Amino acid sequence: MLFNRRIPSWYRMAYHYDSLGAISYGVFYGFVIAFLLVTARKIGATNAQIALIASSVFIASLLSYLWLPLITRFHPMRILVVVKTLGRMLFLLMFWVRTPLHFVLLVVIYWILEIGVSPSYLEIIKAIYPENDRGRTMGLVRVEMVLAIIISTYLGGWLLDKVSYRVIFPIGTLFGVFSLHFFRKIPLKKNGEEKRVYYSLIFRDFVSIIRSNNIFRYYLTSISLLGAGALLSFPLYTIYLVDVMKITNFTAGKIGTCYSIFWLVSYFIWGRLSDVKSPFFIMLFAFIVTPLVPFLYFVSRSLLPVYVAAILTGLNTGASELGRLGINMKLSARNRVQSYFAVDNSLMGIRGCIFPYIGTALSQWITIKGVFFLSAFLTSFAAARFGKIVHRKKLL
Repeated sequence: MLFNRRIPSWYRMAYHYDSLGAISYGVFYGFVIAFLLVTARKIGATNAQIALIASSVFIASLLSYLWLPLITRFHPMRILVVVKTLGRMLFLLMFWVRTPLHFVLLVVIYWILEIGVSPSYLEIIKAIYPENDRGRTMGLVRVEMVLAIIISTYLGGWLLDKVSYRVIFPIGTLFGVFSLHFFRKIPLKKNGEEKRVYYSLIFRDFVSIIRSNNIFRYYLTSISLLGAGALLSFPLYTIYLVDVMKITNFTAGKIGTCYSIFWLVSYFIWGRLSDVKSPFFIMLFAFIVTPLVPFLYFVSRSLLPVYVAAILTGLNTGASELGRLGINMKLSARNRVQSYFAVDNSLMGIRGCIFPYIGTALSQWITIKGVFFLSAFLTSFAAARFGKIVHRKKLL
């Protein structure tokens, strides 16, 4: 919406509604999603429940392959809007939620519905934006989304110190539903020449994708190692900030705002570079930066390293998202992008279902700081391995 004049006229309408939906989603994110872990801890969620919330995104990713037989049999826009609307409306029930158990249950169900139809989103984006300008346009849309997140996260943190989450979360939910109302207005052209492929749910198909593409397999092994190391610390950041650093909701909002500002910067940078650079180049940056975050938490004695970690995470978010999307679209056959993305999501889900719990268990043995150090070591090893593969295969 803000950059309409910079978009060619023949897909400007698609960009307009995509950006309106992104801005509305940004408000939903800033009022709700950004505070799920902190709010859960403050109302008494245990370490295991925090780990479950942290891993729920990955549980949903693991299930994404199971969604393929369903989502490939419906129009991608229709299935995406219906399922995501049902998921986001669950947060309206937060008005009646008072216990950590019910809170966690709603969050887990939400992520299963939200992430489950994400391959349809990728198909829509691939259809509405031209390949040679897709990265730049997606970057502009995310810039607008993150601008909304910056403002709403700061305001949301302040409000949550004044008003209960049981009021703020349902208000934020309305913006999440409105975002889908805008998104569904995106015009999709019907292509009679290209048939959508309907996949049966068989393990053989999953394995054949991995076996048939060596570069994709190298990428998956590297990202799995990086993700495993990073996920050891993921649920512990919130526990450390709430229990050790004793942060308020407003402080959490300021950290989130700091993250979002540099998330915005990352989309300016990587959105522009993604159209002229290989997605492996962008992903290499994500691999290099990832180990620095747990290391900063390991050496922290004040909130300063935490803010620096938020900055690096923000810069990393755009790189990892656009790099991951670019790699999946680059390596997949034109009509199999959903399956490649589902394989990537499923493997991400497997590690996300395991390593947050290992991290919380290890924290009882080697302390939280010990897990931060182990996470930094493993992700550094993954970064070195990915860099070697990229150099050897000349993927830059």
